[in-house]
Amino acid sequence: MSEYLTQLAAAGVEVKDSNPRALAPAWRLPLAPEHWGQAAQVAQAMGLRHAGLWADVRDGEDESEAIEVYACLEQAGQYLVLVTQVPLAEPRLSSHSHCYPGVNRLERHAHDLTGLDWLDQPDNRRAPLRLFTRLETATLGGYSTNRWT
Repeated sequence: MSEYLTQLAAAGVEVKDSNPRALAPAWRLPLAPEHWGQAAQVAQAMGLRHAGLWADVRDGEDESEAIEVYACLEQAGQYLVLVTQVPLAEPRLSSHSHCYPGVNRLERHAHDLTGLDWLDQPDNRRAPLRLFTRLETATLGGYSTNRWT
């Protein structure tokens, strides 16, 4: 991960002061929101795998309400968790889906759950929701199972 930190510094991405081992064995890197997209570009160029993205609304005083966003990256069994916060009043952040197309769906879910707007998101449709409208009984191998469809 030291190479990734070196590449981030070369790209002008500043990692905020933090305890990088707070999520040991993973590394935790807090970033300013304006560096979120650059961090994904550097990770992709280095061959890091995107392993997940999630967001959570942090309640606080009026001015401290924010959406905390996490992205998990992996390389050779080492995990890195990027963390940033965006103000709830202006929930906008660069998309990682340009570098990692599979993140598109995760970003869409984060939008539906928190209202976070992804800048330059190539597919900003609402996340698909399966509606459970009626109970259907299916018989499998002599056993009856009830499931919603």
